[in-house]
Amino acid sequence: MEIGRFFVDRKVPANNYYWNKRLLYMHNMPGYLFIPVYTDIAYRLGLPKQQLLSEEYVTLAEDILNSAGKLEFNLCTYKEHIRECTDLSRAKCNNTEFLNDLIYYFNGEKEKLPWHWALPLNR
Repeated sequence: MEIGRFFVDRKVPANNYYWNKRLLYMHNMPGYLFIPVYTDIAYRLGLPKQQLLSEEYVTLAEDILNSAGKLEFNLCTYKEHIRECTDLSRAKCNNTEFLNDLIYYFNGEKEKLPWHWALPLNR
C-alpha cells in the first residue's frame, strides 16, 4: 500500500517528455504504471523499500522514461537514447557487469554476452 500511495502522491516530473502535458503521475494508461509496478515487483523480490522509494532510484527511472519520451517524439535517435540511458545508469549502478550486458544487448552486440546462445536466432 505504501508504494502505491507514494506514486499516487508524487508530482509529475517537470520537463519530462514521457509525462508530456500529464497532470497525474499515475494515469490510466499502462505506460504510466511501469515505475510503480516494477518498484512493487522489486520489493516483493526482496529489495529494500526505502531504497526503491528513494529519490535517487525513482528519479533515475523517470529520467530513463524521459529519454524514451524524447525517442518517441523523434527528438533523439535510438543510439542517442541508449547512450543517454547508459550514462544515467552508469553513474548510479551497483552491478557494472549486468549493466555492461544490457549495453551489449541494446547496442546489438549480443555475441559479447555470456549467454548469447540463449537468444533467438532471428534477432
